[in-house]
This record gives sequence, C-alpha cells and structure tokens, in this order.
Amino acid sequence: MIDEILSTLYIKPTSYFVYSALSAFADRGLGELPGPWFVAALKPYGHSPAAIRQTLFRMSREKELNVRKDGRTNYYKATPFSLAEARVGADKIFAQPSPKWDEAWTLVQYSFPDEKRIDRDRLRNLLEVMGFAPLGHGVHIHPKDYRRAIRDAIADNDLSGNINVFRGKRDATDNKKEFTSNLWALDEINSFYRVFLETFQPLENTKLRLSDEDAFGLRFALVFEFLEAAWKDPELPIELLPQGWLGGKAQTLAARLYKRYMPQARLYANALVNHEATSSREERTV
Repeated sequence: MIDEILSTLYIKPTSYFVYSALSAFADRGLGELPGPWFVAALKPYGHSPAAIRQTLFRMSREKELNVRKDGRTNYYKATPFSLAEARVGADKIFAQPSPKWDEAWTLVQYSFPDEKRIDRDRLRNLLEVMGFAPLGHGVHIHPKDYRRAIRDAIADNDLSGNINVFRGKRDATDNKKEFTSNLWALDEINSFYRVFLETFQPLENTKLRLSDEDAFGLRFALVFEFLEAAWKDPELPIELLPQGWLGGKAQTLAARLYKRYMPQARLYANALVNHEATSSREERTV
C-alpha cells in the first residue's frame, strides 16, 4: 500500500516538489533551500539532476523563485506570489471553515500589458489555487475573503495599476446553488476527494513503523493528492454545498496524517540539509 502511494511521486512535476519543500522544509530564517538538497531529495522518485536543474532555472526566470549564490551553490527561495500559493495550500489542509458566511464575494479584475505577461501568469496561478472561478475576461470570483492574501502576493511588484480587488454582495434573487454550480465543477471535485479518501483512509489504522525517508515521501504524496481536489475547491459555505460533500472529511484526514508524518519527514529533510552543507563534491553548482 505504501509503495503504491509512493510510486505516484514518479509522475508528479518537479515544480510541485519545489513549492511543497520550500513551504515545509525551508530554513525559517532565510526561507531557502540549497540546490543540491533538491537533487538528493528528489532522486529517489525518478527526478534526474538535469530535470531538477532545469526546473529551478525556469522557476527563477518566471518569478516563482528568487535565487542567491554562495560560492558554487545556489540557494532558492519562494517569491511573494509563490509564498502566497504555499500558504493557500497549508490553509486548504489546516484552516477551519468560517462559522457563518456574510454572503459577500471577492471579485478580482486584472489587465496586464504584454511586458508584464509573467506577472499576469503568476496572478492567474494564484487565483487558480485559491479556487477562484472565471466570471469573464480578466475577472474572477470567490466567496472567501482573499483580499489580504492577494495584496501580500503583489506587495513587492509594481502591479497596483493592473489589479483591482473588490468585496461585496451580489444583487440577485436567483438560486445561489445554481449560480455556484455553473461556476465550479463540484461533482468532479467531490470525485477527487473520494479517491483521496479511498487511497489514504487505510493509512489511519496501520501500525506499520515507517522509515524517515518513507514518511518524507508520504508527506509529499499526501499533499499532492489532497490538493489535486482542494486547489479547485472554492471552499463554499455549507449552504451552497451539494449533498454528500466529502471535502470536510478529506481535509480532516489530510490534517491528521500530515501531523503524523511531519516529524519524521522533517528529520529526513534536515539530515539532507546537513549532508549537503558538509559535502563539497556532487552537484555543487545546482
């Protein structure tokens, strides 16, 4: 069962690991990880040094990562946009639902010139992982108040003239459930949650002792498979959810298992950091 889950890591994009690792294991002072760490961490899951190097370069070029060079080693850190995405991912797992919805919606309108294409793409990615739905060209909507998260994401960029964020109620008398069902594929999202539960529920009761390396891998697999559904989930208030919604049950399971695996995963991650800090041989120019 565990080997089967870990095998899914071989087909995940390298960028997924980079985001997730920086969110969970980056040094809390500088918030960065050395390039050789990614090579050592991802090699067991079929990600070649060349592919990792190429991904880190591309993510730096496209403003997903900041890079700092120290000697022959590059150190990578999430940019504000990427950090916002990582925080959204953590919230999807651990945040408690709001007790009552105020029936207000967050509306984001944006327009970018061609020379700011990368900034536009970063914003679109952020809105996508938050669960925003497109309402029209350059306009997205969400029931949750994400104004502060969006402001934080664009704080280090000169984008105030390209993005407008609003929060207010919708002036309409139609069925709210019908409105939301036309914007989000809730049945599809629920199917992803069902698969997640079927895959990871058996781990709750297993008494098998894991190695630190397996816990490290399972932590990645858990996050990737849960967020496969949660990225698309608009976190609708309970009155707008369809019957049989599995999001809450899946989130509870994801949080419990994450807390179980994380101590061992962090031990393994720290061991890799310490090993790479003292090594002067392999992949020092990543």
